[in-house]
Amino acid sequence: MAYLWALISAAYDDDRANPQTIKNRIIYTGDYFPALKDVVLGGRLNMTRVLDVTRTKVTKTDGSQASGELIEMRSGDRQSVLDTVVFADGDSGVETSFLLQDLKRVIKNPTGNGYIVFATPPDSRGTLKYDGLTLRTRTGWLELDAAAGPDPEFVQFRDIQDYTSSL
Repeated sequence: MAYLWALISAAYDDDRANPQTIKNRIIYTGDYFPALKDVVLGGRLNMTRVLDVTRTKVTKTDGSQASGELIEMRSGDRQSVLDTVVFADGDSGVETSFLLQDLKRVIKNPTGNGYIVFATPPDSRGTLKYDGLTLRTRTGWLELDAAAGPDPEFVQFRDIQDYTSSL
């Protein structure tokens, strides 16, 4: 753990690379396997994802990928800026809003049961991981400053299979 903290904190000169943040990043960047759902909090350690702290990475439902600096999230018509993403509990339907900056990982559950969401800071009960959520913000667009070209890349939120934020 000390080596990971040293590697990640070397990339930053601010408070984002504190030990709790690094611990949470190790948890939420793990490779998700449904069979490990009740065994581990995150998944199998994925060093590439842990250490890629400067770019937001998105895998779309069609398998294509996008990455870059997250600029902002826009409404369905791309005219207004949004700051929250709304999910609902799959069983009760109770809605939960997350600030975009607090969403660390969003995974479309491969078993078809909604989304797995990792968000920080944890809520008052210390919850970092939310399972079985239904996406309510389906028409929002993420705008990424893609390194591949001069124009930003837009990804519709409902087309996200796996989203990992930068640190």
